[in-house]
Amino acid sequence: MVFERSLSGMTVMLVCLALPAQALAKALPGAVRQDAPEIERAAGVDSRPYETLRRAGEVFNAFHRLAPEAVLRYRLHSLSGRLELYAHGFAGKLSVPLDKDRGFTLPPGAKQQTVITNRPSGSVQWRVDVRTPGLPADTRRLGDLRLECLIDDISHLNLSDGSGVNCMPKPRVNKHCRDDWKVCANRAAEALSGAVQESVNRMGQLKLEKDLYEKRSYPYLFIADRPVFTIILSEGERRVTLPAAWLYGEQLKPGPSFAWPYPREFFYSVPLSDGEWSDDARVTFEYL
Repeated sequence: MVFERSLSGMTVMLVCLALPAQALAKALPGAVRQDAPEIERAAGVDSRPYETLRRAGEVFNAFHRLAPEAVLRYRLHSLSGRLELYAHGFAGKLSVPLDKDRGFTLPPGAKQQTVITNRPSGSVQWRVDVRTPGLPADTRRLGDLRLECLIDDISHLNLSDGSGVNCMPKPRVNKHCRDDWKVCANRAAEALSGAVQESVNRMGQLKLEKDLYEKRSYPYLFIADRPVFTIILSEGERRVTLPAAWLYGEQLKPGPSFAWPYPREFFYSVPLSDGEWSDDARVTFEYL
């Protein structure tokens, strides 16, 4: 089983999906959409403009309070066994080193360049990677994940328009935050732990209720390091095992003709917009 966006070069019959095409495209943060920002392609390979990655860095700096000890990296996810990355511009093509997990940092001084891979267009998942140091390998921090979602949403790293995902809790938001996110970030020092943007709350706010998140839909989809079996949220004495509906993109309910370009068992969601959980809450994985 493979997942996450209906990408260029892959045939996906949206008319056969259980969800309306527009709703599914909004729910999938990496889905290529006709109204998504247009990016420069280099000879048909998967790429991103340097400007997109630079903007992601600006968002990270603006909302760094969500993950004050973390640094920003980018990660590539692909079914390809061999993946290479280059900064391509007027001066030629410069190799960008990839870590073992296919992570990298933004190459300096490449303002007029495009960051390209050696894989066909649509075959690579581009993600930000925000990790607070010192956590166990099977544990993430909720504030780190909120920041990853927010960066992706605002920078359009995955070509989405950011109008259908919940990255933050809802209280006290500036409704013009999306129009001028830098101003919003400057004014949000006291509200960062509670809310940052209203425009990412259109899919419904997640709240802790008796159903323990059973009846929710369209959350942001993350890619785990390994196939996921169970996810546990914990903070202090509180501990909740997320229902299976939060795994593998189940809440999207795509039809049988939907093509998943990455293994579904790696994908998961967490209740980012539930203000009952602080940024320091832990997300612990049990892997297959």
